[in-house]
Amino acid sequence: MHVGIDLGTTFCCMAYIDDDGRAEVIRNSEGDLTTPSVIWFDGRRAQVGKKAEQMKQLDPAHIYEFVKRDMGKPTEIPPHLYEKDDPDAPVPAPYEIGGFKYGPEGMSAIILRKLKKEAIRFFKKIGKLDRSIDERHIELDAVITVPAYFGDKERQATRLAGYAAGLNVIGIINEPTAAAISYGLERKEERRLMVFDLGGGTSDVTLLHMRNGSGDVITSAGDNTLGGKNWDELIQAYIYEQFREQNGCEIPDDRGFEVQQKAIQAKIELTDNDETSVFMSLEQGELDTVLYRTTPPGESSLDEYERDPARPFYFNERAEALLSRCRGLCLRALQQSGMKWSHLDDILLAGGACRMP
Repeated sequence: MHVGIDLGTTFCCMAYIDDDGRAEVIRNSEGDLTTPSVIWFDGRRAQVGKKAEQMKQLDPAHIYEFVKRDMGKPTEIPPHLYEKDDPDAPVPAPYEIGGFKYGPEGMSAIILRKLKKEAIRFFKKIGKLDRSIDERHIELDAVITVPAYFGDKERQATRLAGYAAGLNVIGIINEPTAAAISYGLERKEERRLMVFDLGGGTSDVTLLHMRNGSGDVITSAGDNTLGGKNWDELIQAYIYEQFREQNGCEIPDDRGFEVQQKAIQAKIELTDNDETSVFMSLEQGELDTVLYRTTPPGESSLDEYERDPARPFYFNERAEALLSRCRGLCLRALQQSGMKWSHLDDILLAGGACRMP
């Protein structure tokens, strides 16, 4: 059996080709099309996805997420080789769990192991695999997507994670290339395409030359610290700020997961609505505030460093710096290729964060 895996920074997704030759997404055991890239791991037991997210409130010290941002980094870097001009600079630490040190590929393997189990369960359910066959004896071929800006180290780390999870990794393909091939599979005409991929934790912009159903990458520009998470953090910071203003105290650290969930929900609601409310009731006090999607016409935006704490929350205003980073990636890709906006035939949006207006 073959599967395609999008090993995302915040969510993962799997698909297979059905008997009619169509790509179909595999639902996990919770019935969802995607699985959160979140791990709860205490050194002996591991949970991935929704079950791991539920452990954020109970045992946040053993929660690991955004592992993809560390792919390709060594498990441990000797202090004398890292920022040697700055003795106080932090040394990148490995994932030390239960007395053992894990690299990002080891943590990714835990996620991929979960995905493999879900795929086997699904194939048994639809009759593609014999239910009596032990999972350990089932070979599953996989193509795994990676950001276009990933270098050899990151790609090799991804491949090793797949092997460690028990998958037969038959290919590593760029995420924007996969999106472009899917987009242009049935198209025979020649097109110049920009794939703007804004994921949960990483982003990249890729220019491709599409013809006869295949795509040749012209150039790519990426940022492994820019994604939907950054927009979540804008709302999280405002929630903390407003709670402090309204109650004269801080939200306790053990309620951080609740703040995170409130922020994500508010961001989603601002996709289809002009405004949304955030309410929290804690022992320390209550928060009741309104967030707006856009700055009203005629009202000028304030500079980030001149913002009045009493000023309403306008999502587009707070996100100006992030949007500038997105724009910079696009311009860098165009500059590297020698192309102009007018040379593009299509712009393809990929990644969950592109659902934001």
